[in-house]
Amino acid sequence: MGASDRFLFRAIDPRPVWIDLRGSLGHGPVLLGLLVEWRSRERPGRPAVWEGLVVWASGGGELPWALSMRWISADDLRPIEVAMPADLAARPPRPPDPRRNLPRR
Repeated sequence: MGASDRFLFRAIDPRPVWIDLRGSLGHGPVLLGLLVEWRSRERPGRPAVWEGLVVWASGGGELPWALSMRWISADDLRPIEVAMPADLAARPPRPPDPRRNLPRR
């Protein structure tokens, strides 16, 4: 990433993404990851391509857990719209009770 591009994506919010590593044959994993940063990579004689720095966990069951991170082509990333579950969302504020501020008799 060039010096001028480095600051364009400095304040990116991490976002959940699907990582589609099936390739043209349709074999391979589809993983859930967290997109951390974007970069544009230039290749000699070819147009620049966008890549995302993605973190994901693999393993579980009989396999030990492992955390991986690498640059993945933007073509292999799919955004996920995540909504917070209702039981974790902040409750809406209650309107003030008008009886609280009445003088007592």
